[in-house]
Amino acid sequence: MSPPTRIRVVGARRGQGATTVALALASHAAESGRRVAVVVEDLDDACAVCGVPTPADGSALVATGLVLVPLEAPVPDGTDLVVEDIGVADPD
Repeated sequence: MSPPTRIRVVGARRGQGATTVALALASHAAESGRRVAVVVEDLDDACAVCGVPTPADGSALVATGLVLVPLEAPVPDGTDLVVEDIGVADPD
């Protein structure tokens, strides 16, 4: 099995829509039949944008084929696309 494709979404500064873009891209891919994991720095914020509750621990299922994964957690087996919402590339 080949490793998943990775797409990194980076903002110039906070509040510029990187999370929204990452989630829209991931949602479109999941609707197309891909198994997508969105790796996020801030799981609470990403869950709020998606309208799903923040789990006590682990990943948050958003829709069929689309899961939010905290930065430090492993990507689920079978994922074929990883979208990384890493926020700001260089805060300085």
